[in-house]
Amino acid sequence: MIRAVRGSFRFVTLLAAFFFLHAASIVVRLFDLGGGVSAVMGLGFVAMLISAAYAVEASRAFVRACRVAAAITVVLVGANAVVGSDHLRACGELSGLVLLTLVTAAIVRMLLTTKRVSGDTLAASISAYLLLGMIWALAFSLAEYVQPGSFRMPAGERMVFGDENSINVLYFSYVTLTTLGYGDVTLASEAVRLLAIGEAMIGQIFLVVLVARLVGLNVGRAMGGSQSSS
Repeated sequence: MIRAVRGSFRFVTLLAAFFFLHAASIVVRLFDLGGGVSAVMGLGFVAMLISAAYAVEASRAFVRACRVAAAITVVLVGANAVVGSDHLRACGELSGLVLLTLVTAAIVRMLLTTKRVSGDTLAASISAYLLLGMIWALAFSLAEYVQPGSFRMPAGERMVFGDENSINVLYFSYVTLTTLGYGDVTLASEAVRLLAIGEAMIGQIFLVVLVARLVGLNVGRAMGGSQSSS
């Protein structure tokens, strides 16, 4: 019981870091805080990385790898905040992408092997879905770094993560993940088109499999309870 409560708390912390990151990015843009965007986004990103690294329940080696990746990413994000280098930003995004991919894989494995639905399970499933959007946001930002001009956007706007344009890449990623498709961003390269297709497909597959899994667990639990009572 103590372990379940502790695990649920870790996922709640991860969700709180997500909401802080997104809410902070909205606030700083609404009030046009300028340079404060990078600092707030960096702080939110670091909080999310640390929360993600400590939310993992897996083998000792896997957990250690996640925490090492988190430490490397935090160092790169901090260095970029001081130096302001696109190369450091891209390296931080790459290591962050690796970390979040590992964490998401661990969470999905847990969801597919768990035997009952609990608060821990629900918090983990929400976290995994939100992590998918963050993973692709970093991938889109890296694609723009590798191939500038991959996105056609209004003048002065960029599709990068970590500065005042961070809301752009987060917005595009989650719109793609949920298949809303507002159509206000034009994809100018085949690489980002393939990334967008992959995100939309995986987002829908994740929801279908997750809902089927949770419903199946609830049905199995209900049937087991009715048989034991009879």
